[in-house]
Amino acid sequence: MICFFAFSDLHHGEVENDGRRVAELTARARELRPDFMISLGDLCPPEELDCGKSCMVFSHHSLINDFPGRGVCGQAGVRERFRGRDVLLCMNGNDHGDDFRVAEGVPYYLVNSASYMWYESIVRYKNALSVCVEIDGRELRILGMESGYITETPEDEKLGERIWNGVGIEPRTSSYTIKRQKTGKE
Repeated sequence: MICFFAFSDLHHGEVENDGRRVAELTARARELRPDFMISLGDLCPPEELDCGKSCMVFSHHSLINDFPGRGVCGQAGVRERFRGRDVLLCMNGNDHGDDFRVAEGVPYYLVNSASYMWYESIVRYKNALSVCVEIDGRELRILGMESGYITETPEDEKLGERIWNGVGIEPRTSSYTIKRQKTGKE
């Protein structure tokens, strides 16, 4: 089994208590003991995928959120490159929300911000959000976590529902189990 730990949009140096958030992320990673860690920063999607190997794609911007002004430009063309390939998971940050979708057999997971959701101002989370991903054979387990808001809530910001820019804005990273189908290349 392989296990990795991921977080997104820490915004170190921009939010109060950012040192505490780094300490929380470090403590959770030590507790979960992943094989490696990933910060979902400004990484670009690959230009080519080796069709003979399984792969995971990590990017800062979404490859699936088609809400106006969100996601990678030309994301449909990027997703087209995944067709017929064994893409285990596409994971991104940037949208400061919680989302999971499967398109044409490829799972897309949005890692919520480690720090806050953004509407017309910053609405800070109590805890630094992150996920741990376990890969065991043909099964992927995304282990998320729950948090809360420090002071304001989306309702205080007059955001009627807890969806913004096409994604959920609850203070959490959701957990999922993905059972992958055999690709015929194994």
